Amino acid sequence: MTSEPVPAAVRAPSVVRWSAAGLGFQLESHDAAVHRRAGQVFRPWAADPACEPTATWTVEPGDVSSAWTARDTGTGAITRHDSLTQAVTAVEFLAVQHLFDDHLGTLTAHAACAARDGRAVLIFGPSGAGKSTLACALWQRGFGLLGDDTILLDADTRTARPAPRRVALRDATRALLGDALWRRLLDCPASEPTREGCLFHPDELDGVPRPIATVAACVFLARRGAASAADRCVSIPPGLATLAMLPYFNQSRRPDREAVIAQLGGFAARTPAFDLPRGPLGTMTDAVAGILAAVRE
Repeated sequence: MTSEPVPAAVRAPSVVRWSAAGLGFQLESHDAAVHRRAGQVFRPWAADPACEPTATWTVEPGDVSSAWTARDTGTGAITRHDSLTQAVTAVEFLAVQHLFDDHLGTLTAHAACAARDGRAVLIFGPSGAGKSTLACALWQRGFGLLGDDTILLDADTRTARPAPRRVALRDATRALLGDALWRRLLDCPASEPTREGCLFHPDELDGVPRPIATVAACVFLARRGAASAADRCVSIPPGLATLAMLPYFNQSRRPDREAVIAQLGGFAARTPAFDLPRGPLGTMTDAVAGILAAVRE
């Protein structure tokens, strides 16, 4: 006597867990392909056993109106997607948004970050200022690439950690990498082409895990109020640097704004900051390397 197959609706879903900054996340699905894809995307952020999931999503095939759905089991919010890879990517970005919006116990910076020899530079700037391109150029010069857009920061220890998200590059960066390297990047297991460019894990290309590093300096691209005619790096006083970086941190939305300014002010007092003018990419990477060489603990 043969047993009947168990319908997917009553089978226990497979689970992928990951964690960051003391928060746990979970993706559930009855589809084995979703489990494999989520394992590739969230591999660098293995779950801390002490972190119970604070947010959980399910990804399953959709109805006739969409191929796949991603559902937040806490809020019931549903997003619809054309492919399972897009659905997993949606969960990836929703988890980071959860970190940025809801977990105000952690400083989450809208910034790029690259490091060498355990010393990092945070790169702030408005959208389109070139944060990702500069960070990627530094990566190509032998720096470790922590992230292109979102960084977790301990202001007291000045420790920077990658957020649980793949690096996102725009097509404009393709010229920097070259077509051959871009194709190699897209061939990596967790890579994904997007309308703007691609998502990827740097360690799948260079074999080096994304580092954790101490922030030695901050640079600002296209900072409002910066001298427009400057043709070299200009040091920014700590008080001005504090106000300039405040909008880039999730903590800026806390009601006790004075406490946040004091926290960032302490960080800025111990971390030199500079306006970095736009110029040839090689000149800008030379400037960042020069800053790290000049700034010592």
